[in-house]
Amino acid sequence: MSDVASRIAFVTQPDLALTFPDAAKCENVFAVYVADVVGGDVSIVPWDAVPLDCERDSVGAGGGITATLPDDGCANAFDLFWGSFDVVVIRTPWDYQLRVAGFSEWLDRLSAMLRKRHNSTRVFNDVFTLQWNASKLYLRELRDEHGVCIVPTVFLTRAEDLQAFVDEHHPDQFSLPRLVRNSISIRRDDASDREDGDGKGSESSVTPPQRPSPKRFVIKPIVSAGAEATFVVELKESERAEMLLHSIFSAKSQGCRGIPGGAMAQPFVDEATLEGEYSFIFFNDVFSHAVLKRAKPGDFRVQPQYGATTIPVSKETATFDWVDVLQQAQKVITAATECCARRASAAESFPGVGSGLHQAFPAPSGRPFLYARVDGVIVRGSSSTDRSPTANATFMLMELELIEPNLFLHLGAALHGCVGDDPRPGTTQLPTDPSITVWHRAFAMALKERMSQRT
Repeated sequence: MSDVASRIAFVTQPDLALTFPDAAKCENVFAVYVADVVGGDVSIVPWDAVPLDCERDSVGAGGGITATLPDDGCANAFDLFWGSFDVVVIRTPWDYQLRVAGFSEWLDRLSAMLRKRHNSTRVFNDVFTLQWNASKLYLRELRDEHGVCIVPTVFLTRAEDLQAFVDEHHPDQFSLPRLVRNSISIRRDDASDREDGDGKGSESSVTPPQRPSPKRFVIKPIVSAGAEATFVVELKESERAEMLLHSIFSAKSQGCRGIPGGAMAQPFVDEATLEGEYSFIFFNDVFSHAVLKRAKPGDFRVQPQYGATTIPVSKETATFDWVDVLQQAQKVITAATECCARRASAAESFPGVGSGLHQAFPAPSGRPFLYARVDGVIVRGSSSTDRSPTANATFMLMELELIEPNLFLHLGAALHGCVGDDPRPGTTQLPTDPSITVWHRAFAMALKERMSQRT
């Protein structure tokens, strides 16, 4: 890194302070801390800070945009603003799933800006990763191409697929019998006995140990976050299931070009409420920490806004084979890195993505994610009744968060003493805010490491 202070943008949603005031307050404290660690200036910026149709002539006309026009010119205020940052870190745009078309266009514009020969801005996580991870179809890719164990899932990517899927089955049973049949213990060596897919929805081919027939199902959009528009449906509620699926397809938050949408249905996994959902957090593809999220009684959602609780988990407190499960979570990271690298190297084949984009993202080598959160449940033994710590534990992936995950940094042990191992001049032994933890420090040091590298 040079001696010149870097300009860093922490990307957020426009109304974070109103919607999540506690999170906004923590983000402000963290931004000050990161600035001290990396030796830069950190600004918290909404992703829609500059209208996409804002022209170059409006720069400086009261919009608060202060940037120097490059010698070879710049198309508009968008490029001027975002190109003025050395690093753009996607942090808390927790509204992207509600404005998916606008967010997708923002990513496209960011991609176009990064292709310009004068631009040296780096984005973490990179644009290819964001586009790939915004649609939960990535779960199918991880399962089919890398053997990652996910919750058995039916993906319906078009309204036409949904109607065909409904028409094929008896109205009283809707589409759930097929999902039930394919969610009951299909071993890899039994795959030849499984009914082949017919194009009306993809079905899981990699499943956890043998399980009883599910009585409830989860229905949600393929583009979603924070458990919004996520419903639990009883097996007998065929009409409600059909109504919810149709409502998902008609929602304004449906996918768009570059971020495919649709609906997905999964058997409800009892472990999600009996034990909870585990999150494994990685920085630069290296494991940092883990937490266990538990929904409040009577609910299934594990987000804090719904009353869920979250506690740190470590090798010492885990009730499963820590090393084995951590290796399974690491496999998810490795597989996702390969998926995003392949997407970047084949940029020419993606509609709306310029052929030169791979020059801005030299990802074929498989660059690590600055941050990643692997969410899932642990299935023990051959049935849901075998829950002993010594039982074979399978980590079943529920989601991989690479866009704007809550990293639960505030749950780490309090950090005392100097800001970092190598603080910038004048900040040696600078006392830290009491809310800053060792996990905040881990993230800041990971960012510092990436900023010191060329790619």
